[in-house]
Amino acid sequence: MIATVTADFLRPDGAPRHDDDRLRVTGTRGMLEALNGRVFLENEAPRRELPLLEEKNCFLEMLDAIGTPAVEKLALDAMEVSRVALLARQAGDEHRVIACR
Repeated sequence: MIATVTADFLRPDGAPRHDDDRLRVTGTRGMLEALNGRVFLENEAPRRELPLLEEKNCFLEMLDAIGTPAVEKLALDAMEVSRVALLARQAGDEHRVIACR
C-alpha cells in the first residue's frame, strides 16, 4: 500500500482563516480527510462522514505507553532513522561515502 499525507495547519499570521485546518491521508485504498472538526472517508463507497472517537488526552496516553516494547521499538527505529540521516548529511558535506553500520 502506498499513501501520502497532506497537513495544512501552519499559516502566516495575516492569513484570512485559521479555523479550517485539515489533514488528508490518501492511499491506494481510499482517502481520509479531517476538516473543520469532522472526519470523512472516501473509497469504493461514496464519501461519508465517520463518527469521531471519544476525545483522549494524547499526552497522558504517551506517558502510559513509555516503557512498553512497542514504544521502545518505535523510539529505537526513530533514532536509527535520525542517525542514518545525520550520516547522509555528513557524507554530503564531506563529499565521501560513510558506512551506516
